[in-house]
Amino acid sequence: MWGPLAGALRALERNGQDVIVDAGRLGLDGAPTPLMLNADLTLLTMRTNLPALSGARSWAQTLREEFEQIGSLPRLGTLLVGEGQPYSAREVRKVLELPVTATLPWDPPAAAVFSVGANRPRRFDNGALVRALRATGAAARAAIESNRVDLAATKSVGSTA
Repeated sequence: MWGPLAGALRALERNGQDVIVDAGRLGLDGAPTPLMLNADLTLLTMRTNLPALSGARSWAQTLREEFEQIGSLPRLGTLLVGEGQPYSAREVRKVLELPVTATLPWDPPAAAVFSVGANRPRRFDNGALVRALRATGAAARAAIESNRVDLAATKSVGSTA
């Protein structure tokens, strides 16, 4: 089921639609691995505390190997929630051996607006979480575009040889 869905989601791009898939916790039966491997960008999303970093370490290695095997390692990165609590993006990148594509602040009241429909806190639209979400979107689009440019260059070099 995941393979055909990946194709259908990719086809939405022709209409100018972006698709974000929350694949949930890794390792569960029926996980949407084909969606992750076929995505323009896959972000391992995690907090920056020791339990999260410890749990993400083995998954980062597994995902790195799977993406390397299909020649798509540049399409894999991390999205950190609560950078500096206590580990920095640099420290996480070093441990996971994956680039940090973007970071989001740890802001439960603002996040609850999206996750459970809570009332918007004061200054929500200009708050740290909303600003970071916009920056994350821009970082994701930049990473995807960079990957496309690199892929086009690789194809171009391959066709002239």
